[in-house]
Amino acid sequence: MEKTRLKTGDVVETTSGKIGMILRGTHIGDIVSGEELWFPLTAYQDDLKNKFDHNADISRVYRPQSAMEFLHYGIITEHPLIWKRTKIITQADAEVALKEYYNCDIEIED
Repeated sequence: MEKTRLKTGDVVETTSGKIGMILRGTHIGDIVSGEELWFPLTAYQDDLKNKFDHNADISRVYRPQSAMEFLHYGIITEHPLIWKRTKIITQADAEVALKEYYNCDIEIED
């Protein structure tokens, strides 16, 4: 998703699990604001990665259909997920990650 497609009211989740809301056109500009998250939208690149803090990269975007829906659900995962970051890795990288996770040698069957 590109930064330009974010709308006021979109709820975002960062790679560190912090939640914020997109607010466009405030008196201080476009911002991402939450209980433990605040950045001007200019701190984000077009691919929604934060220029200063990789823990603040946006990893998911939810779009409540209305303000009432946002207030009613409260739980972030109940809102429609419209985008999530995916990472494409090589098979070699996957094998290394699995070996580290399981703490043993890994064989992948075809």
